[in-house]
Amino acid sequence: MQMKNKKGIISLDDWIYDKRGNQYKAVFGKCTVVKAEDVMGCKTGSGQADFVIIVGQKEPMIIAGCQMHTFQECQELPQKTPNILEIE
Repeated sequence: MQMKNKKGIISLDDWIYDKRGNQYKAVFGKCTVVKAEDVMGCKTGSGQADFVIIVGQKEPMIIAGCQMHTFQECQELPQKTPNILEIE
């Protein structure tokens, strides 16, 4: 999978929390896929995805590849979008 600085919405398999404790089911921002080993410093287990998604640039969030459900490329966050964390 190759994705570098593509802006869009990633829906997730489970809820995530932001640093304030709010729950979200999706994230929106510039997304880049990288090898998990490059970020974590160790290899993932054989049953796990070998990549992570870095969302945002100022204060990025790192999401395990196995948590990604769908990706929809879009330049702006749609208006009717509950439970989506926007990351710059």
